[in-house]
Amino acid sequence: MKKLMMKFSDERNRRFSIKTTIALDDDGKKYVLKEAVFPEGQGHLNSILYFRDLLTENYPSVTICPLEKRQDTLWFEFITGESLEDKYRRAYEAKDKEKFLELAGLHRKLITGRPENVCEFHSYGDFVRIFGEGEPFEGAAGLAVSNFDATAGNIICRGEEPVFIDYEWVFDKPLPRDLVIYHCIRDVYFHIPKLEEFVPLSEIMLELEVRTDIDVMENAYRHFHGYVVKEADGKSFGAMKASALKGTRDMQQLEEEIENLKRELSEAHKNWQECAENWKASVKANDEISAYWQESSRANFQLGQQINKLQEQLAQKDGHHQEHVRQLEAAVQEQARQSEVWRVAYETVVNSKTWRAANKVKRAFGKK
Repeated sequence: MKKLMMKFSDERNRRFSIKTTIALDDDGKKYVLKEAVFPEGQGHLNSILYFRDLLTENYPSVTICPLEKRQDTLWFEFITGESLEDKYRRAYEAKDKEKFLELAGLHRKLITGRPENVCEFHSYGDFVRIFGEGEPFEGAAGLAVSNFDATAGNIICRGEEPVFIDYEWVFDKPLPRDLVIYHCIRDVYFHIPKLEEFVPLSEIMLELEVRTDIDVMENAYRHFHGYVVKEADGKSFGAMKASALKGTRDMQQLEEEIENLKRELSEAHKNWQECAENWKASVKANDEISAYWQESSRANFQLGQQINKLQEQLAQKDGHHQEHVRQLEAAVQEQARQSEVWRVAYETVVNSKTWRAANKVKRAFGKK
C-alpha cells in the first residue's frame, strides 16, 4: 500500500482524534483510511459503521460513501467528482448570485433528507451536554437523523449524483433543523474568502427559511466544538498546540497583559486590606460582646442568688404568719369554750332551788 497523504485531527480530545490517510492499494485503487489516534477513539470509529446504515435509510436521495472495516481501520472508497464547495466557489467567482442561492437550496435539501425525517424538536440531556442550551430551539422543526458533517466539502457530485463522502458526526436523536443547516452552510464561509461581501450569511439563512437567531446557533456550534476538542478536565491539546505554533507573542500585547495583571493584583490587594480591616473590626466587636456577655452572666447570677434569698425569707415570714394565725384561732376557740362553761354554770346556778329560795328571801326583805 502506498500512502499519498496523511492528516491528523489530533487537536480533538482523545476519544475523537482521528488519523486520515489517502492511499493506493496493491491493485492501484485509491482509498481513504481512518484510524483512531488513541485507544479511546476506537468506539467513535466503530460508530461510523452504524452511521452509514442510518444515513442510507434516511437520505435515499444521497449516496452514502461505501466503507468497510479491516482490523481497526475504516476503508472508504475514494469518490471522484466535483465537490459542492467547488460549485459554490465557481458561482462566487462568476459573481452569479442566482446560481449561488440555487446551490444553497440544493444543499438544504441534501441536509434535510426524506420528508419523514422532519420532526418537532424538544430538548434532552445529551443535546444540552453537546450543544448547550436547548430552550431557544424548543418546539421548532427538527431532524430525527442528521448528518452534521454534510458540509459542502464533504458532498461530492458524480454528475447529478450527490455523495456523502464523510459522515463522522451523525446524530440519531433529533437536532434542530435550523442548527444543522446553519452549521453545514456556514462552513462554506470559512473556505471561500470574502464570501460574506458577496452574499451575507444572514441573507442565505433568510432565503433558506432559517428563522433562529444566528447568535443562538453560533453559541450552539461553539459548545459543540468545545465538546469535540476538550477533555473531561477542560484541557485541550488543540489549544496548547495552537499556542505552541503561534510562538512569541507581540510584546506590546504582552506588556498590556502585564499591566492588566498589575491592576488586578493592586485591586486584589486593596480588597484584601479592606477585608483585613473588616476582620479586625469584627474581632474587636466580638471581644466587646464577649465581655458584655460575661458581665451580664455575672449580674444574672447575683440577681438569681438575691431572688432565692428573698424567696426563702418570704417563705419564713409566711410560716411565722401562719403560726400566729393558728395561735389566735386556738385562743378564740378556748375563749369560746370557757364562755360556754361559764354559761352552763350560770344557768345551772340560776335554775337551782337554792337560787330561787334566795331570791324569795331577798324580795321579802326588799332587797334587790
